[in-house]
Amino acid sequence: MSRVIHIVGANILEKDGKFLLIQEGKAVPGVTGKWNFPAGKMDLREKIIDCAAREAKEESGFEVKPEFLVSVFQHSDTRDGQDYDVMVFVFKSAILSGELKQPDDEIMDLKWLTKEEIKEKLDAGELRRPFVYYAIEKYLNGENYSLELLN
Repeated sequence: MSRVIHIVGANILEKDGKFLLIQEGKAVPGVTGKWNFPAGKMDLREKIIDCAAREAKEESGFEVKPEFLVSVFQHSDTRDGQDYDVMVFVFKSAILSGELKQPDDEIMDLKWLTKEEIKEKLDAGELRRPFVYYAIEKYLNGENYSLELLN
């Protein structure tokens, strides 16, 4: 069995005490309907900070600027006979411009949710991964690392 490594850039976007989550569409089998940060895989030769900003634009409609790294999470998965190791870099990103996009095949819904509402989704098994909630906790507890760490 072969192994694939994915590096993912994810964004904590906050507005009025709420956090933007997207509901996954049909693009990735097995996660349809699950809630996640605006996030996605890094392209070849792309910097992880640029990946996070690109994915935020593609999935939310917002131009963003990652301000600092909140945490890095790792998980493994097996799908269709393929092993995956995934490293997720979660950034706190500032919204610079744009408007919230309309749902499509890739994104079923987008919602601004409180930490408590996200905890309810965690408890109900509705988050793509538990780190979505834990990253918000880390952010609210002041955990942050300079982007210089990644240069």
